[in-house]
Amino acid sequence: MTADTLAKLTALTKKYARIDYTDDDDLVEIMVDAVVESMGEVIPGFNADAMTGRQKIILFKSVKDLYDDREKYGKEKQQLKIAASSMLLSEIYEPKAVQTDG
Repeated sequence: MTADTLAKLTALTKKYARIDYTDDDDLVEIMVDAVVESMGEVIPGFNADAMTGRQKIILFKSVKDLYDDREKYGKEKQQLKIAASSMLLSEIYEPKAVQTDG
């Protein structure tokens, strides 16, 4: 992922998560990087520099969840990556409710 892509994704993620201050910019950037790495491991053909809209939403939601629970995960990139991978796998393999008419 290019530095420009990382900066853009970090800014969009902050907007999505409603983080209006710069105090945690370094932490949010680490979280974005960790989630993107995890996405690359579980999504075939994933390209961080050309993410689909759906992939961006998964990124934003995953980072927001990590950020909201940051006391639990800390600032260690490997720990964040494990948490992100776990969230991504549950998103992929979680059974979806089947909608029925009636």
